[in-house]
Amino acid sequence: TFRVLFAGQVALGKGVGYLLEAREQLGWRDAELWLAGVLAGDARRALGRLLAQPGVRLLGYELCPETLYRAADVFCLPSLSEGSALVTYEAMAAGLASVLTLEAGAVARDGQEALLTSAGDVAALVRALTRLRDDHALRQRLGRAARLLAERFTWARYGEGLVELYGRLLSGLAS
Repeated sequence: TFRVLFAGQVALGKGVGYLLEAREQLGWRDAELWLAGVLAGDARRALGRLLAQPGVRLLGYELCPETLYRAADVFCLPSLSEGSALVTYEAMAAGLASVLTLEAGAVARDGQEALLTSAGDVAALVRALTRLRDDHALRQRLGRAARLLAERFTWARYGEGLVELYGRLLSGLAS
């Protein structure tokens, strides 16, 4: 079974509706779409029929998402607007090929660590998901590159960067 994983609040602003539309257009019988996260009221009302598609699994909030990342073939975050979503870093660290929107704020680059689309572009989601399903070597290459890039974005390095920045700011005040 080919598995596409979405993680985050299952809400309209996260682009879940577009992902579900793409899933419907693909009509894959031997694939699953896993939605990990709390289902927002707006999504439940607006997407009821699409959420009921065969192969769509609402998983709810997952305390240990690494098990989901390991079980998935592809990660997808079709968000309409993000700062820099933590789930994109988690998927990269898990070595997953991803389909992301430009608006997701991810550090992944198109064709290098992920396939990037524009928010709301269902046809582009269909193309990217089909491409990753059909091309195992591409999935592997993107996943390996994503893992390498993710290693540069650890909490330790983030903390070191903050200490360095504060040091520069404070030394500038002392001058």
